[in-house]
Amino acid sequence: MPTRNLILRTLPALCLLPTLAFAHSNATGVVKERMDIFKSWKQGMKQLSPMAKGKLPLDSDWVADFARQLQAESTRVQGLFPEGSDQRPSEALPTVWSEREKFEGLFDQLADNAEALLGAAESESFDGVVQATGALGKTCKSCHDDFKED
Repeated sequence: MPTRNLILRTLPALCLLPTLAFAHSNATGVVKERMDIFKSWKQGMKQLSPMAKGKLPLDSDWVADFARQLQAESTRVQGLFPEGSDQRPSEALPTVWSEREKFEGLFDQLADNAEALLGAAESESFDGVVQATGALGKTCKSCHDDFKED
Protein backbone atom coordinates (compact mmCIF):
# COMPACT_ATOMS: atom_id res chain seq x y z
CA MET A 1 0.00 0.00 0.00
CA PRO A 2 2.79 2.57 0.73
CA THR A 3 4.21 2.01 -2.76
CA ARG A 4 0.81 2.64 -4.31
CA ASN A 5 0.42 5.89 -2.35
CA LEU A 6 3.88 7.03 -3.43
CA ILE A 7 3.03 6.34 -7.06
CA LEU A 8 -0.26 8.21 -6.79
CA ARG A 9 1.47 11.22 -5.20
CA THR A 10 4.29 11.42 -7.75
CA LEU A 11 2.39 10.52 -10.92
CA PRO A 12 1.07 14.05 -11.60
CA ALA A 13 4.57 15.54 -11.38
CA LEU A 14 6.02 12.82 -13.58
CA CYS A 15 3.38 13.50 -16.22
CA LEU A 16 4.55 17.12 -16.45
CA LEU A 17 8.18 16.27 -17.17
CA PRO A 18 7.76 15.44 -20.87
CA THR A 19 5.72 18.62 -21.32
CA LEU A 20 8.44 20.75 -19.74
CA ALA A 21 11.18 19.10 -21.78
CA PHE A 22 9.15 19.58 -24.96
CA ALA A 23 8.43 23.23 -24.16
CA HIS A 24 12.13 24.02 -23.82
CA SER A 25 12.92 22.17 -27.04
CA ASN A 26 10.77 24.70 -28.94
CA ALA A 27 12.85 27.64 -27.74
CA THR A 28 14.74 29.63 -30.37
CA GLY A 29 16.95 32.70 -30.54
CA VAL A 30 17.76 34.58 -27.34
CA VAL A 31 15.19 32.58 -25.38
CA LYS A 32 17.01 29.35 -26.24
CA GLU A 33 20.40 30.91 -25.55
CA ARG A 34 19.41 32.01 -22.07
CA MET A 35 17.62 28.74 -21.31
CA ASP A 36 20.76 26.85 -22.32
CA ILE A 37 22.89 29.01 -20.03
CA PHE A 38 20.51 28.59 -17.11
CA LYS A 39 20.39 24.84 -17.70
CA SER A 40 24.18 24.76 -17.59
CA TRP A 41 24.19 26.77 -14.34
CA LYS A 42 21.63 24.40 -12.82
CA GLN A 43 23.82 21.42 -13.70
CA GLY A 44 26.83 23.21 -12.22
CA MET A 45 24.97 23.93 -8.99
CA LYS A 46 24.01 20.25 -8.79
CA GLN A 47 27.72 19.41 -8.82
CA LEU A 48 28.80 22.27 -6.56
CA SER A 49 26.22 21.77 -3.81
CA PRO A 50 27.37 18.32 -2.64
CA MET A 51 30.96 19.59 -2.52
CA ALA A 52 29.93 22.56 -0.39
CA LYS A 53 28.01 20.22 1.92
CA GLY A 54 31.01 17.93 2.32
CA LYS A 55 29.22 15.04 0.61
CA LEU A 56 31.76 15.00 -2.23
CA PRO A 57 35.44 15.92 -2.13
CA LEU A 58 36.17 19.51 -3.06
CA ASP A 59 37.46 19.66 -6.63
CA SER A 60 39.01 23.13 -6.56
CA ASP A 61 39.89 23.09 -10.26
CA TRP A 62 36.32 22.25 -11.27
CA VAL A 63 34.91 24.87 -8.86
CA ALA A 64 37.26 27.52 -10.28
CA ASP A 65 36.22 26.64 -13.84
CA PHE A 66 32.53 26.86 -12.89
CA ALA A 67 33.11 30.21 -11.17
CA ARG A 68 34.81 31.56 -14.30
CA GLN A 69 31.89 30.34 -16.40
CA LEU A 70 29.43 32.13 -14.11
CA GLN A 71 31.47 35.33 -14.27
CA ALA A 72 31.61 35.33 -18.05
CA GLU A 73 27.99 34.40 -18.60
CA SER A 74 26.46 36.61 -15.89
CA THR A 75 27.24 39.69 -17.96
CA ARG A 76 26.37 38.09 -21.29
CA VAL A 77 22.99 36.75 -20.16
CA GLN A 78 21.72 40.23 -19.28
CA GLY A 79 21.72 41.04 -23.00
CA LEU A 80 19.60 37.96 -23.72
CA PHE A 81 16.43 39.60 -22.35
CA PRO A 82 15.50 42.19 -24.98
CA GLU A 83 12.00 43.68 -24.98
CA GLY A 84 9.53 41.28 -26.57
CA SER A 85 11.41 38.09 -25.65
CA ASP A 86 8.82 37.02 -23.11
CA GLN A 87 6.76 34.74 -25.36
CA ARG A 88 6.50 30.99 -24.73
CA PRO A 89 8.45 28.95 -23.97
CA SER A 90 10.12 31.74 -21.98
CA GLU A 91 9.55 31.53 -18.25
CA ALA A 92 10.53 35.14 -17.68
CA LEU A 93 7.98 37.22 -15.79
CA PRO A 94 7.06 40.76 -16.93
CA THR A 95 9.04 42.05 -13.92
CA VAL A 96 12.23 41.35 -15.91
CA TRP A 97 11.37 44.42 -17.97
CA SER A 98 9.42 46.49 -15.45
CA GLU A 99 12.10 46.12 -12.75
CA ARG A 100 15.10 45.99 -15.06
CA GLU A 101 17.54 47.68 -12.69
CA LYS A 102 16.80 45.17 -9.92
CA PHE A 103 17.00 42.29 -12.41
CA GLU A 104 20.38 43.35 -13.78
CA GLY A 105 21.60 44.03 -10.25
CA LEU A 106 21.09 40.37 -9.43
CA PHE A 107 23.38 39.38 -12.31
CA ASP A 108 25.99 41.83 -11.00
CA GLN A 109 25.57 40.19 -7.60
CA LEU A 110 25.94 36.77 -9.22
CA ALA A 111 29.23 37.89 -10.79
CA ASP A 112 30.43 39.05 -7.36
CA ASN A 113 29.41 35.68 -5.86
CA ALA A 114 31.29 33.92 -8.66
CA GLU A 115 34.39 36.03 -7.96
CA ALA A 116 34.24 35.02 -4.28
CA LEU A 117 33.78 31.39 -5.31
CA LEU A 118 36.77 31.62 -7.65
CA GLY A 119 38.94 33.09 -4.90
CA ALA A 120 37.90 30.37 -2.47
CA ALA A 121 38.57 27.65 -5.04
CA GLU A 122 41.97 29.05 -5.97
CA SER A 123 42.99 29.20 -2.31
CA GLU A 124 41.40 25.77 -1.73
CA SER A 125 39.37 27.18 1.15
CA PHE A 126 36.53 24.79 1.92
CA ASP A 127 34.89 27.34 4.24
CA GLY A 128 35.16 29.98 1.53
CA VAL A 129 33.54 27.65 -1.02
CA VAL A 130 30.74 26.93 1.46
CA GLN A 131 30.14 30.63 2.08
CA ALA A 132 30.31 31.59 -1.62
CA THR A 133 28.02 28.71 -2.61
CA GLY A 134 25.45 29.85 -0.05
CA ALA A 135 25.57 33.41 -1.34
CA LEU A 136 25.32 32.17 -4.92
CA GLY A 137 22.28 30.04 -4.07
CA LYS A 138 20.56 33.00 -2.40
CA THR A 139 21.15 35.17 -5.45
CA CYS A 140 19.76 32.49 -7.77
CA LYS A 141 16.72 31.99 -5.53
CA SER A 142 16.08 35.72 -5.37
CA CYS A 143 16.07 35.96 -9.16
CA HIS A 144 13.81 32.92 -9.51
CA ASP A 145 11.39 34.28 -6.89
CA ASP A 146 11.01 37.68 -8.55
CA PHE A 147 11.64 37.10 -12.24
CA LYS A 148 10.82 33.48 -13.21
CA GLU A 149 7.54 31.61 -13.48
CA ASP A 150 7.14 28.73 -11.04
